[in-house]
Amino acid sequence: GYAIMSISSATECKIYNNQIHHQSGSGIYPGYNSSTDIVGNVIYSNSAYGIACYQSTARITNNTILMNQSGGILFWGASSNSLYNNLIGQNDISQIIINDSDCDPNFYYCDIEDGLEGFTGAGSGASYTGEYLNCINEDPLFLMTGEHPYSIPQFSPCQDRGLSNLPELMDVHTDAAGNPRVSNGFIDIGAYEYYIRTDTVSGVWTQGNSPYLIT
Repeated sequence: GYAIMSISSATECKIYNNQIHHQSGSGIYPGYNSSTDIVGNVIYSNSAYGIACYQSTARITNNTILMNQSGGILFWGASSNSLYNNLIGQNDISQIIINDSDCDPNFYYCDIEDGLEGFTGAGSGASYTGEYLNCINEDPLFLMTGEHPYSIPQFSPCQDRGLSNLPELMDVHTDAAGNPRVSNGFIDIGAYEYYIRTDTVSGVWTQGNSPYLIT
């Protein structure tokens, strides 16, 4: 089964900013031949795959995909997806499974544990002919505290490392924690944006006999 599934041949289907975890089955299944955008989801600790793609062209952007028992993302049946700014790691068995040699998913600006060497399946290794550009294989340094433990801290290697000018991001204004999606002019890799709240305060603070203007 799947926690979220778009129907086959659906158009303009958008799956944004969900927390999908501890489900029996996979997190998301974009229906085959559907026009689906999967953006900003935190998908972890499911009993099968984080995302399972069959004959899919779904755009998969800025998701955090962790600790799924069958693997991070499964591609089969001539899937040709484009993946941007995703954080994929700590999944059992494999991070990326390409079951068919005619699958050509393309990866850009992602942080994927073990990189290309972590891909498995008949379409991996020498059979993989997709693009793998500007991706990293680094520990994101998750905060591991509070309501959103998979948020990233300042100086995470995922900070400001994504690509912002993507059509599927036009309608996404907040990250998985409700903070502004783009901070400091650049988007971060994964479902969370590093964000420091700044407030404007005005008034006069006096220390001793010396006033200080605060704005």
